[in-house]
Amino acid sequence: MLGAFALSSGITMRTIIKPCASRRSSSAVYLGDIYTVSVNMAGSAGHGLVPCGFDGAGLPVGAQMIAPAFGEQRLFDAACAYQARTAFHRARPKED
Repeated sequence: MLGAFALSSGITMRTIIKPCASRRSSSAVYLGDIYTVSVNMAGSAGHGLVPCGFDGAGLPVGAQMIAPAFGEQRLFDAACAYQARTAFHRARPKED
């Protein structure tokens, strides 16, 4: 990680599919984890589901934070700092 404290990246290639909106294919399930699986396979520490906003349809968007192997404390510190400086953890999706 070249001396970085922690990195942030997307979790999926798209936002969540509304429940019962469509049948999910196995490829859709695989693509839902495509960015998190590589972190696990590399042995890095990762924390997903960090709320970071909403898409145009009002559905939640999440991110993941990544740190070097055994860098869990870095993730906790970064998540705490992020939460202290944003209000995304208090926001709720629009109801239909």
